[in-house]
This record gives sequence, structure tokens and C-alpha cells, in this order.
Amino acid sequence: MQRRFLLALLLVQLTPLLCCARSFDVISTDTGGVEVVIVPIHHGSLLLQFKGKAIYVDPDGKGNTADLPKADFIFYTAGEKDTAANYATLRKPETVVVTTLAEKKTYGEITAEPAGGGYIFTMAGRRFYVSGSAAPAKLEPVDAAFVCMSAKCAKDATATANSVQTKVLFPYRTEGRNLQGLKSTPAKEIRNRRWY
Repeated sequence: MQRRFLLALLLVQLTPLLCCARSFDVISTDTGGVEVVIVPIHHGSLLLQFKGKAIYVDPDGKGNTADLPKADFIFYTAGEKDTAANYATLRKPETVVVTTLAEKKTYGEITAEPAGGGYIFTMAGRRFYVSGSAAPAKLEPVDAAFVCMSAKCAKDATATANSVQTKVLFPYRTEGRNLQGLKSTPAKEIRNRRWY
């Protein structure tokens, strides 16, 4: 417990994006001392930060990104969101923008693979599933999952949450749905975060 507290304190001191006004989650990996930092941004957009690399998923130009790092990678789950205006403030000359991914691809120490309408990212032995705006795909167990909970994606939010094999579930793309009824279990933790 003390190690986790000291590590979180160190991350706050060393990483500019982890300011007191911004919420974030930290997931440990198979590599000692290496963490993946998760930052909710807006609706279906989020940031995964790993070993100094910033991976954005579905930036829509609406969330506040002024205190966040420039993107090393931008992944879109839906082509209509891929407009220069939506990621203009995040992009740098070497940013890799991915709008469609037909097969598994490795970018240094980050592996991305298509999963339904979304992606699975693997970093230091941890698997992160991002569903995008589609209903969750059937997949092998993952460590953390961001699952669309709009009425279009999840007619029954509880059944949808239970169907995804993950250790930590982040309901997102909620579009105003009340998800307080979702309960954590010994096998799965539900983390409701602020997306709006």
C-alpha cells in the first residue's frame, strides 16, 4: 500500500498531465515500476500514457486537453470523427494517426489490434480494450475495458457489463444514462468516471 502511494505521488510530481484538477487511473503492468496512466477526456475520448508515449483514442475536439501531452498516436474507432479539427491541438509532426486497422500491428512497445469496432492495446503484458461506439466484441479476457454504454450499444447495461471479461471495467459513451446500479464483483471492478 505504501509503495502504491509513493508511486502515485511520484507520478503526480513527474507527469504534468496529472494535476489535481484532472482525474486519472493507474494500472500496473508485468514490468516492475512501469504503469499505464488512463485519463478520461470527453464522451468516448481518452488518453493512455505508457513509458512517455501518449495514445489518444477518438479525440473529438470537445474535451479540455490544454494540460495534456501532445499525441504520439491517435486512434479512431469511427471514420467520421477523424477530422483535422478534432486533433489539431494534439498533433505534432511525428504523430501517427490510425483511422482503420485491419490486422494486429506493433508500434515499438505498443501492440494494437482490431476488436469489433474498437481496439485492443497491449502494453507490458497488460491488455486494454476500447469498444468505440459499437456493442462490445466477444474477446479473450483483458485487464481493463472501456465499454460503450449508450442505449444503442447496451440495451441492458448490467448484462453488457457482465458480458465483458475484464478485471476493470470503465463504462463510457454513457450519453446521460444512470449507471450507478452497476456493481463491482470479486472478479470485476467497475470504475465510473466523469466523461462529461
